[in-house]
Amino acid sequence: MSVRATTWAWEFGHAGLVKGGQLLTLVRVADHADNNGVCWPGTESIADYTGNEEKTVRRHLKDLEDRSILHREREAAEKGRGRGKDRICLHLDQPDILSGNNSGLQPDIPGASTGHSGPVQPDISDPGLYREPSKEPKEPNICPDDQVQELFEFWKEMTGRNGSTILTSKRRRLLKARLDDPGRTLEEIKLAVANVAASDWHMKRGKHKSRDGQVQSDLTLICRDPEHLEGYRDMGSKDSVAVALRASLDRVETEPIEPSERAAEAWAATSKRIAASVPGTTYRIWIEPFGVLGERRGRLVLADLSGDDNPRAEWFRRRYTTLVAEALAGEGSVFTDIEVLDEPPPGLEREEG
Repeated sequence: MSVRATTWAWEFGHAGLVKGGQLLTLVRVADHADNNGVCWPGTESIADYTGNEEKTVRRHLKDLEDRSILHREREAAEKGRGRGKDRICLHLDQPDILSGNNSGLQPDIPGASTGHSGPVQPDISDPGLYREPSKEPKEPNICPDDQVQELFEFWKEMTGRNGSTILTSKRRRLLKARLDDPGRTLEEIKLAVANVAASDWHMKRGKHKSRDGQVQSDLTLICRDPEHLEGYRDMGSKDSVAVALRASLDRVETEPIEPSERAAEAWAATSKRIAASVPGTTYRIWIEPFGVLGERRGRLVLADLSGDDNPRAEWFRRRYTTLVAEALAGEGSVFTDIEVLDEPPPGLEREEG
């Protein structure tokens, strides 16, 4: 994921040039892109994220291509049959698009197609243009950390896996990725697992035993991205394990927030670092409305202080928590993680700075 590409995509929404489902399609493509704006997302993945049908996604991509916001290069499937995923190049470096002067020119992206016939010859010296291998590379046999192992054993127990089930490299990678999500806790992932294990549909039990398809309870499905994990976490199962885990999370959320000078100083320094690294419009719309309330459980607690009806906090959590956490960790900050609230709790004043 490239913060540069994602920020660039959102600028079209702020300017009113791309709207609705088409904007979500553009943002999802940008989420896949590297800093050159190059990626290979599948239409199925984009459709799943945006909630649109694949034919709608293809229409959005064609419209965006017609407007010279991006261009696509067709690729054959790896075995030489059929069609593979399109190589999409976002026109990140074309200055006239956002100003409304659409010249129709394509950006100078290494290895990008000019729109004319002929094979694409990528610049092999640019590591950012290497395509991810179709098969997962083998990883050394390294013992996973305690939390990953604990989650794996919990998942096996909850879903009834037997002793021969192994912690594959893909399962380990996804567990680590979710544990590294800003603000993510071990209990949240356990709750997602417990909810899936209690779902007759996912486990293909009871009246759903004869439904089409496979059991949908593998760790690679539960942990494949933050959005899906949070969906499983919020399923609301009445299973006793899930209820206990949810109660534990609720207790954390009701712990008091402690206003502190070091929290105010940390956010002031972090805000300056972010302002210097993102476009001014992005900072004013998505970062500046947030203020620091204090700290809780070692995390810096932020809240949307704008007072308007814009559901800004949800997008902030999904799109900018990684950026903020990285900026927060700079220069030896005592905080390495954040918690983002929709609005300040009643009676809690904003820390100055």
